[in-house]
Amino acid sequence: MIMRLTILFILLSFYGFSQVPAVGGRLSVPEQSTDCGDALIYYDGYFYHTIAVTNSAGITQCWLAENLHTDNYSYTNPTGNNNTWDSQQNYGYLYNYGDFVGAANFDPYYRSQGQCPSGYAVPSFYDFYRLTSAAGGDISNAATAWSELKLTEAISSGTSGKYWTSYAQNDLGDMRVFQFDDASVNVSGYDYTGNTASVRCIKNIRETPVVSTTGISNITTDGATISCNATSDSGYSITQRGIVYSSSNMNPQTFSDALQNNGSGTGSYSVTLSGLSANTTYRVRAYARNAGGDGIGVVLEFKTGSSTPSVLTSDVTNISLTTAQCGGNVVNDGGATVTARGVCWNTSGSPTLSNSYTSDGTGTGSFTSSITGLSASTAYYVRAYATNANGTIYGNEVSFITGTPAAPTVVLNSITNITPDAASVSSSVTNSGGATVTARGVCWNTSGSPTLSNSYTTDGSGTGTFSSSITGLSSGTTYYVRSYATNSTGTSYSAESSFTTQSTVACDGGNEYEGGQTFPTVINVTLGSSTGTVNFDFNARNVPDKFVVVYDGNTVINTGYRGLTSQQSALDAELTSRGESTETITSPGDGSTSFNKTTATTYATVYVYAPLSSTLWDFTLYCPE
Repeated sequence: MIMRLTILFILLSFYGFSQVPAVGGRLSVPEQSTDCGDALIYYDGYFYHTIAVTNSAGITQCWLAENLHTDNYSYTNPTGNNNTWDSQQNYGYLYNYGDFVGAANFDPYYRSQGQCPSGYAVPSFYDFYRLTSAAGGDISNAATAWSELKLTEAISSGTSGKYWTSYAQNDLGDMRVFQFDDASVNVSGYDYTGNTASVRCIKNIRETPVVSTTGISNITTDGATISCNATSDSGYSITQRGIVYSSSNMNPQTFSDALQNNGSGTGSYSVTLSGLSANTTYRVRAYARNAGGDGIGVVLEFKTGSSTPSVLTSDVTNISLTTAQCGGNVVNDGGATVTARGVCWNTSGSPTLSNSYTSDGTGTGSFTSSITGLSASTAYYVRAYATNANGTIYGNEVSFITGTPAAPTVVLNSITNITPDAASVSSSVTNSGGATVTARGVCWNTSGSPTLSNSYTTDGSGTGTFSSSITGLSSGTTYYVRSYATNSTGTSYSAESSFTTQSTVACDGGNEYEGGQTFPTVINVTLGSSTGTVNFDFNARNVPDKFVVVYDGNTVINTGYRGLTSQQSALDAELTSRGESTETITSPGDGSTSFNKTTATTYATVYVYAPLSSTLWDFTLYCPE
C-alpha cells in the first residue's frame, strides 16, 4: 500500500519538474533507460520522470510523473485557489483544451495525441478510471477514493487539481476532466473546452487486445447468441473475454454494464445470453482483457421477441353449491399487452376458452374471478388464462367439488274450508336446501305419517307459500296431513296435522232434523250422485228462524226469517247485538221450496239461523226425484 501511495503521490501531486542535478534550465539529453519508472523523457527542453502504475486487475499504465510544462502553446500559470502553486516550475501550466489537446472524441477509450511527447497521449476517460482503482479507490464513492489516495498526506490542505481527458461529454464543447481536492476524487466531471486545466500524458502503446463483435443469432424472447473474435492479444495474454451488454446504455462499457464471459486467449468464440426481457432492445459488444486493459468491439443491436404471457392459477375458495371464487396472476406479459384475462372451467379437465370462462380485466398482476352457474356435488377443473397479440396461454390446472345440497324445508301453515269431502291446506317451502325444488304439495291418509305412497297433491315447484286442495274425502272422518317438498337430494315432510271432515245425514229424514236456539246450526245432508229436483220442507213455528241451503258451493234456498211478525222487535235487537243486519220476518213460519240438482255432488249443507231463545224448528230435505 505504501508503494502504491508513493507512486500516486508522485503522479498526482503536481510534483516539480525533474532536472539533472546541479544543473538548471534546459539541458542536453543524457543516455535514457527504456523501462517505465527508470526512463527519463526529454521534451521541449525539460526532463520528465516516468512511473508504472498497476491496478488490482493487473493492468499496468506508464505515466509521466510530472504535469506537462511547455510554453509553445496557449497556457496560464497554475495560480489562484491553491496558494502552494506559486511556481510553474513546480506544477506545470494550465492549457486550453482546443488549443493544446485537439479534437474531441466520444469514445471513453480514445487517447488524443494532442501536444504530448512522441509515444505519449492525453489520457482517455478509462485511463483515469484505472488510475483511481490502482489505489483501491471506488469510483462510485468519491470520498472513499480520495481517502484511499491519501493525497492530503503529501499536499497541504486546500490543494486541488483538474486534468483534461480525451473524452467528450456532449456536443456543446464540454469535455470530461479528472478532478480532485482534499475531500473527493471525480472521474466523471466535465468542463468547457475554452477553460484551462492541467495535462498529464500517458504512454500510448497498444496495450489492449483487438476484438470484434461479428454477429447475433438465435434471438428468442429472452436470449440471443453473440458471435465474437479476439484476433490479437497485442503482446499480452488475454486472460478474460466475453461480451458486455445493456438495454439502456447506447455504448456499453466493461466498467459499468453487464458482462458475460467465455474463456480466454485469442480466436473466435460465442456467448449465449439468457434471462433477458421480452420485446426489448439490447446493445452488445465483444471485449477481451489483457495486462494492458480491455479491448472492445463495435456495438451491435438486437431486439428480443415477444411471446405469450405467463399466468398462474389461484386456489379455489368460497365454494358453495353453485358458485366458487378463483383467479390468477399474470406474472409476465410476454412482451406484448395482455388484452384479456380470467379463468375457464369444465367438468372433464384441461378447460379452454371454448368452455365456460370469465373476463377479468387486462394487463399483468393478480385478479379475482367469480365462477357461477355450477351444479351441486360436481367436480370442476379450472385454469387461469391470459391473452396478448401472440395468443392465449393457460395456467396450472386446479380442481374442486361443489357442495352437496340438503333436503328442502317445508311447513304446513293451516287447514281451512273443511267440508264432508274436502279441505284446503296452506304450506310454505322455506329453504330449497341448495337445489331446485322440483315438486311440492300435501299428502294424507287416515292412519298417520302420510307419505307420497298415499294420496297427495302436486302444487308447483320452488320455494315460497302454496295452497293445496284435498278432495274425495269421506264425511265424518279424521285425516292426517303433511306438506312435502322434493329436490335432487330427496323429499322432506312437514310436521303432521289432522282434521275431521263434516258429518252428513240422509235425505228424506223427516222432522228429526230439528233444534233450538243456534246461529247457525250446520247439517250436511247426503243426496247421492243422482240429479233431479230436491224438495225442502221447513217449519220455524212461532219464534222466527231462517233456513239456507248451499249446494255445490252455491246458495240454492234462502227462506229468510219465518215466524210470527210480532217478534220483529225482538229479532232486530238480537241481530243488532250480534253485529248482523236486521231482516223482516215473513209469516207463516212453515213452508216448502226446492232446487234442481244438476251435478254429481253428493251432499247439500243446511244452515239454520235461530237467534232467539225458546225457538223450535225442523226441516226435511228430500232425495232427488
